Amino acid sequence: MKIVFAVIVSFHGIIHLLGFIKGFKLAEVDRMTGKISKLAGMFWLFALLLFLFSIIAFLFNKDWWWMTGIIAVIISQILMFTQWQDAKFGSVANILIFIVLIFGFAEWNFNCMVKKELKEFLPVTVSEEKILTEDDVSKLPSAIRKWMYRSNVLGKPVYQVVNVKQIGEMRTTPDSKWLDFEAEQWFTTSKPGFLWKANVSLFPGIFMTGRDKLINYEGSMLIKILSVFTVVDSKGNKINQGTFIRYIGENVWFPYAVSNEIYSWEEIDPVTARITLMRGNINVSGVFKFTEEGDFLSFEALRYYEREEGGSLENWLVTADENSYREFQGIRVPAKLSVIWKLKDGDFNWLNLEITDISFK
Repeated sequence: MKIVFAVIVSFHGIIHLLGFIKGFKLAEVDRMTGKISKLAGMFWLFALLLFLFSIIAFLFNKDWWWMTGIIAVIISQILMFTQWQDAKFGSVANILIFIVLIFGFAEWNFNCMVKKELKEFLPVTVSEEKILTEDDVSKLPSAIRKWMYRSNVLGKPVYQVVNVKQIGEMRTTPDSKWLDFEAEQWFTTSKPGFLWKANVSLFPGIFMTGRDKLINYEGSMLIKILSVFTVVDSKGNKINQGTFIRYIGENVWFPYAVSNEIYSWEEIDPVTARITLMRGNINVSGVFKFTEEGDFLSFEALRYYEREEGGSLENWLVTADENSYREFQGIRVPAKLSVIWKLKDGDFNWLNLEITDISFK
């Protein structure tokens, strides 16, 4: 669909070359019977260049592409009115392009919202670098200490900001089709928080944008189709609980964060430990499980699962692909995870993701 739209815009733009040719009398243009001055001919050429520039920006995923596109459509439509008898059908193309431009503006506006939230969320400066030592993890359960060694985080900085890039697939119900997505997520570790932005492909040319966040100990979820039509806009205690659980589970990408004093621990056995976080009216806990060598295997916790008849607490399970471990800036983490709802009527694997890059600072 992206290529089809690019071809339509390019062809529509190139047609404007006829007005330039006639205005400068470079050749006979039988299809245009009205008079065109040299000044008007320059505007026909300008419209062509704007259309081409806009579609190149569109193909290179520049979210501002709609700005030049809207100028091109306005100029083009004015020119169509001046040559209405011969060029009126070009208005149909302008209308179709304008509709897509609206969605382009909406996506740009959504991205601007996320950038503003991100600017307010991330610390302006990072405080003095602290090195994680054996003393920092000495009181943690043996399974967690072994995980720290296995992850190569001891002797390394306790990075306060983490940026994670992801690809993967998700689905909304056990019977629905898998949808491809790309996402980027930012974490803060000294004070738990994250901001996650994703683009999900629904159908060719139709996408969904999503933003989840945990900021100042409050969660929020926003999902829009084509960045215009809101389908989810949720806040409140259930969302807060879910985002806290999610944050704890995603500590697998920056394991040093579990040494934060806000967490309390219970050793279950040599490869299993329970983590608990209490903050205000939020009380969440989950169980980490590891291999004998200390690699992360799974994280399981109770989380609200929403249904049409209402939400209920269900087991939410994150599992790692044991063959996917990679090092990012020397820190060893699983690059592939699957997320499963353990429901009474069977397991619902709703998310599979892969980490393509992690940066720490």
